[in-house]
Amino acid sequence: VVGALFLRGVHHGMALLTFGLSAFVMTIIIVEFVKGTKARARIEGEGHLLAFYHLVSRNRRRWGGYIVHVGVVMIFTAFAGVAFNREIVQTIDPGETVTIESPFGHEYVLTYQGLSSPRGENMVRQAVALMTVERDGRPVESLRAEKVLYVKWESSPISNVGVNSYLLEDLYLILDNVNDLGAAFENDAAAQRATFKVQVNVLVGWIWYGGFVITLGGIIGLWPSRGSTPTVARSTTKTGGERPALAVRS
Repeated sequence: VVGALFLRGVHHGMALLTFGLSAFVMTIIIVEFVKGTKARARIEGEGHLLAFYHLVSRNRRRWGGYIVHVGVVMIFTAFAGVAFNREIVQTIDPGETVTIESPFGHEYVLTYQGLSSPRGENMVRQAVALMTVERDGRPVESLRAEKVLYVKWESSPISNVGVNSYLLEDLYLILDNVNDLGAAFENDAAAQRATFKVQVNVLVGWIWYGGFVITLGGIIGLWPSRGSTPTVARSTTKTGGERPALAVRS
Protein backbone atom coordinates (compact mmCIF):
# COMPACT_ATOMS: atom_id res chain seq x y z
CA VAL A 1 0.00 0.00 0.00
CA VAL A 2 2.73 2.46 0.99
CA GLY A 3 4.73 1.67 -2.15
CA ALA A 4 1.71 2.17 -4.42
CA LEU A 5 0.88 5.52 -2.82
CA PHE A 6 4.49 6.67 -3.07
CA LEU A 7 4.57 5.84 -6.78
CA ARG A 8 1.38 7.85 -7.27
CA GLY A 9 3.13 10.94 -5.92
CA VAL A 10 2.25 10.86 -2.22
CA HIS A 11 5.45 11.74 -0.34
CA HIS A 12 3.95 13.00 2.93
CA GLY A 13 5.67 10.87 5.59
CA MET A 14 2.91 10.86 8.22
CA ALA A 15 0.23 10.16 5.60
CA LEU A 16 2.19 7.18 4.25
CA LEU A 17 2.77 5.87 7.79
CA THR A 18 -0.93 6.22 8.67
CA PHE A 19 -2.11 4.50 5.50
CA GLY A 20 0.43 1.71 6.00
CA LEU A 21 -0.60 1.07 9.61
CA SER A 22 -4.30 1.31 8.72
CA ALA A 23 -3.89 -1.25 5.94
CA PHE A 24 -1.98 -3.55 8.32
CA VAL A 25 -4.64 -3.37 11.06
CA MET A 26 -7.52 -3.80 8.61
CA THR A 27 -5.84 -6.86 7.09
CA ILE A 28 -5.45 -8.49 10.51
CA ILE A 29 -9.09 -7.83 11.44
CA ILE A 30 -10.41 -9.13 8.11
CA VAL A 31 -8.26 -12.27 8.40
CA GLU A 32 -9.63 -12.89 11.92
CA PHE A 33 -13.23 -12.61 10.72
CA VAL A 34 -12.61 -14.83 7.68
CA LYS A 35 -10.76 -17.53 9.66
CA GLY A 36 -13.38 -17.55 12.41
CA THR A 37 -16.27 -17.75 9.94
CA LYS A 38 -14.68 -20.56 7.92
CA ALA A 39 -13.83 -22.54 11.05
CA ARG A 40 -17.37 -22.32 12.41
CA ALA A 41 -18.90 -23.14 9.02
CA ARG A 42 -16.70 -26.26 8.80
CA ILE A 43 -17.31 -27.43 12.37
CA GLU A 44 -21.05 -26.70 12.58
CA GLY A 45 -21.90 -27.37 8.93
CA GLU A 46 -23.46 -23.91 8.54
CA GLY A 47 -23.52 -21.53 5.60
CA HIS A 48 -20.98 -18.74 5.72
CA LEU A 49 -23.52 -15.98 6.45
CA LEU A 50 -25.11 -17.96 9.28
CA ALA A 51 -21.68 -18.94 10.59
CA PHE A 52 -20.62 -15.28 10.59
CA TYR A 53 -23.77 -14.28 12.51
CA HIS A 54 -23.28 -16.99 15.13
CA LEU A 55 -19.56 -16.19 15.38
CA VAL A 56 -20.31 -12.59 16.36
CA SER A 57 -23.39 -13.29 18.50
CA ARG A 58 -21.64 -15.98 20.61
CA ASN A 59 -18.73 -13.71 21.57
CA ARG A 60 -20.02 -10.18 21.19
CA ARG A 61 -17.36 -8.45 23.27
CA ARG A 62 -14.50 -9.79 21.18
CA TRP A 63 -16.00 -9.20 17.76
CA GLY A 64 -17.65 -5.94 18.75
CA GLY A 65 -14.19 -4.76 19.82
CA TYR A 66 -12.83 -5.67 16.39
CA ILE A 67 -15.61 -3.65 14.73
CA VAL A 68 -14.77 -0.65 16.93
CA HIS A 69 -11.16 -0.93 15.75
CA VAL A 70 -12.37 -0.86 12.14
CA GLY A 71 -14.15 2.44 12.84
CA VAL A 72 -11.04 3.92 14.46
CA VAL A 73 -8.95 2.90 11.45
CA MET A 74 -11.46 4.55 9.10
CA ILE A 75 -11.24 7.84 11.01
CA PHE A 76 -7.43 7.86 11.04
CA THR A 77 -7.43 7.03 7.32
CA ALA A 78 -9.74 10.00 6.72
CA PHE A 79 -7.34 12.33 8.54
CA ALA A 80 -4.46 11.01 6.43
CA GLY A 81 -6.50 11.74 3.30
CA VAL A 82 -5.74 15.45 3.77
CA ALA A 83 -2.43 14.76 2.02
CA PHE A 84 -4.37 14.05 -1.19
CA ASN A 85 -6.57 17.17 -1.21
CA ARG A 86 -6.44 19.34 -4.32
CA GLU A 87 -7.35 22.98 -4.86
CA ILE A 88 -7.64 25.43 -7.75
CA VAL A 89 -8.22 29.19 -7.50
CA GLN A 90 -9.38 30.80 -10.72
CA THR A 91 -10.98 34.09 -11.81
CA ILE A 92 -13.55 33.64 -14.58
CA ASP A 93 -16.49 35.26 -16.39
CA PRO A 94 -19.90 33.66 -17.02
CA GLY A 95 -19.65 30.84 -19.56
CA GLU A 96 -16.06 29.97 -18.66
CA THR A 97 -15.05 26.74 -16.92
CA VAL A 98 -12.83 25.44 -14.14
CA THR A 99 -11.42 21.91 -14.44
CA ILE A 100 -9.99 19.90 -11.57
CA GLU A 101 -8.96 16.24 -11.33
CA SER A 102 -9.35 14.23 -8.14
CA PRO A 103 -6.67 11.89 -6.75
CA PHE A 104 -8.95 8.98 -7.70
CA GLY A 105 -8.90 9.99 -11.36
CA HIS A 106 -12.30 11.70 -11.61
CA GLU A 107 -12.41 14.88 -13.69
CA TYR A 108 -14.75 17.70 -12.67
CA VAL A 109 -15.66 20.47 -15.10
CA LEU A 110 -17.52 23.42 -13.54
CA THR A 111 -19.16 25.98 -15.84
CA TYR A 112 -19.90 29.40 -14.38
CA GLN A 113 -23.50 30.48 -15.10
CA GLY A 114 -23.38 33.91 -13.43
CA LEU A 115 -24.29 35.82 -10.28
CA SER A 116 -27.71 36.66 -8.94
CA SER A 117 -28.82 38.63 -5.90
CA PRO A 118 -32.02 37.22 -4.37
CA ARG A 119 -33.44 38.72 -1.19
CA GLY A 120 -33.55 36.53 1.89
CA GLU A 121 -34.84 36.80 5.44
CA ASN A 122 -32.48 38.65 7.84
CA MET A 123 -30.15 39.37 4.92
CA VAL A 124 -29.08 42.82 3.82
CA ARG A 125 -27.64 41.56 0.55
CA GLN A 126 -26.83 38.24 -1.08
CA ALA A 127 -24.70 37.32 -4.11
CA VAL A 128 -25.23 33.77 -5.40
CA ALA A 129 -22.98 32.14 -7.98
CA LEU A 130 -24.29 29.11 -9.89
CA MET A 131 -22.02 26.46 -11.41
CA THR A 132 -23.15 23.49 -13.48
CA VAL A 133 -20.95 20.45 -12.86
CA GLU A 134 -19.87 17.48 -14.95
CA ARG A 135 -18.13 14.47 -13.40
CA ASP A 136 -16.24 12.39 -15.94
CA GLY A 137 -18.32 13.96 -18.69
CA ARG A 138 -21.69 13.30 -17.03
CA PRO A 139 -23.86 16.09 -15.59
CA VAL A 140 -24.26 15.93 -11.81
CA GLU A 141 -25.87 18.23 -9.26
CA SER A 142 -25.13 21.92 -9.79
CA LEU A 143 -23.35 23.92 -7.08
CA ARG A 144 -24.25 27.26 -5.50
CA ALA A 145 -21.74 29.40 -3.64
CA GLU A 146 -22.77 32.59 -1.85
CA LYS A 147 -21.56 35.81 -0.30
CA VAL A 148 -24.10 37.05 2.23
CA LEU A 149 -24.42 40.22 4.31
CA TYR A 150 -26.63 39.65 7.35
CA VAL A 151 -28.35 42.41 9.32
CA LYS A 152 -26.12 41.96 12.38
CA TRP A 153 -22.85 41.65 10.42
CA GLU A 154 -23.17 44.17 7.61
CA SER A 155 -19.44 44.87 7.45
CA SER A 156 -18.36 41.22 7.08
CA PRO A 157 -19.78 39.13 4.23
CA ILE A 158 -20.16 35.44 5.05
CA SER A 159 -19.38 32.71 2.52
CA ASN A 160 -21.71 29.74 2.07
CA VAL A 161 -20.01 26.80 0.38
CA GLY A 162 -21.46 24.49 -2.26
CA VAL A 163 -20.71 20.78 -1.76
CA ASN A 164 -21.21 17.61 -3.79
CA SER A 165 -20.41 14.54 -1.70
CA TYR A 166 -19.29 11.12 -2.94
CA LEU A 167 -18.09 7.95 -1.23
CA LEU A 168 -14.36 8.74 -1.39
CA GLU A 169 -14.26 12.49 -1.99
CA ASP A 170 -16.17 15.77 -1.76
CA LEU A 171 -16.22 18.60 -4.29
CA TYR A 172 -16.29 22.08 -2.71
CA LEU A 173 -17.09 25.38 -4.43
CA ILE A 174 -16.25 28.65 -2.65
CA LEU A 175 -17.04 32.13 -3.96
CA ASP A 176 -13.71 33.60 -2.96
CA ASN A 177 -14.03 37.11 -4.34
CA VAL A 178 -16.26 39.22 -6.59
CA ASN A 179 -14.76 41.92 -8.79
CA ASP A 180 -17.31 44.48 -7.55
CA LEU A 181 -19.32 43.02 -4.68
CA GLY A 182 -21.52 46.09 -4.29
CA ALA A 183 -22.49 46.04 -7.97
CA ALA A 184 -23.00 42.28 -7.83
CA PHE A 185 -25.44 42.75 -4.96
CA GLU A 186 -27.39 45.07 -7.26
CA ASN A 187 -27.50 42.48 -10.07
CA ASP A 188 -25.20 44.57 -12.25
CA ALA A 189 -24.45 42.51 -15.39
CA ALA A 190 -21.03 44.14 -15.69
CA ALA A 191 -19.99 42.88 -12.23
CA GLN A 192 -20.24 39.15 -12.97
CA ARG A 193 -16.51 38.43 -12.96
CA ALA A 194 -15.63 36.39 -9.86
CA THR A 195 -12.84 34.38 -8.27
CA PHE A 196 -13.64 30.82 -7.23
CA LYS A 197 -11.84 28.33 -5.05
CA VAL A 198 -12.55 24.74 -6.09
CA GLN A 199 -11.42 21.91 -3.82
CA VAL A 200 -11.50 18.13 -3.92
CA ASN A 201 -11.26 16.91 -0.31
CA VAL A 202 -10.53 13.22 0.12
CA LEU A 203 -12.26 10.81 2.54
CA VAL A 204 -14.07 13.54 4.51
CA GLY A 205 -17.18 11.38 4.80
CA TRP A 206 -15.15 8.55 6.31
CA ILE A 207 -14.98 10.47 9.59
CA TRP A 208 -18.76 10.10 9.88
CA TYR A 209 -18.76 6.53 8.56
CA GLY A 210 -16.06 5.62 11.09
CA GLY A 211 -18.11 7.14 13.91
CA PHE A 212 -21.10 5.04 12.85
CA VAL A 213 -18.98 1.86 12.76
CA ILE A 214 -17.59 2.63 16.24
CA THR A 215 -21.13 3.08 17.56
CA LEU A 216 -22.25 -0.17 15.93
CA GLY A 217 -19.30 -2.07 17.40
CA GLY A 218 -19.97 -0.60 20.83
CA ILE A 219 -23.62 -1.67 20.71
CA ILE A 220 -22.66 -5.20 19.66
CA GLY A 221 -19.99 -5.47 22.34
CA LEU A 222 -22.20 -4.18 25.15
CA TRP A 223 -25.40 -5.98 24.15
CA PRO A 224 -26.22 -8.67 26.76
CA SER A 225 -25.91 -12.28 25.61
CA ARG A 226 -29.02 -14.40 25.33
CA GLY A 227 -29.85 -16.76 28.14
CA SER A 228 -28.01 -14.96 30.94
CA THR A 229 -29.90 -16.05 34.06
CA PRO A 230 -29.08 -15.58 37.73
CA THR A 231 -28.23 -18.79 39.64
CA VAL A 232 -27.52 -19.40 43.29
CA ALA A 233 -24.04 -20.52 44.35
CA ARG A 234 -22.90 -21.46 47.84
CA SER A 235 -19.95 -19.93 49.66
CA THR A 236 -18.50 -21.38 52.87
CA THR A 237 -17.76 -19.14 55.88
CA LYS A 238 -14.91 -19.65 58.35
CA THR A 239 -17.33 -21.24 60.87
CA GLY A 240 -18.27 -23.91 58.38
CA GLY A 241 -21.67 -22.43 57.60
CA GLU A 242 -22.91 -21.71 54.13
CA ARG A 243 -24.50 -18.60 52.73
CA PRO A 244 -26.10 -18.07 49.31
CA ALA A 245 -24.34 -15.86 46.78
CA LEU A 246 -25.67 -14.70 43.45
CA ALA A 247 -23.72 -15.53 40.30
CA VAL A 248 -24.53 -15.24 36.64
CA ARG A 249 -24.17 -18.14 34.26
CA SER A 250 -24.45 -17.70 30.50
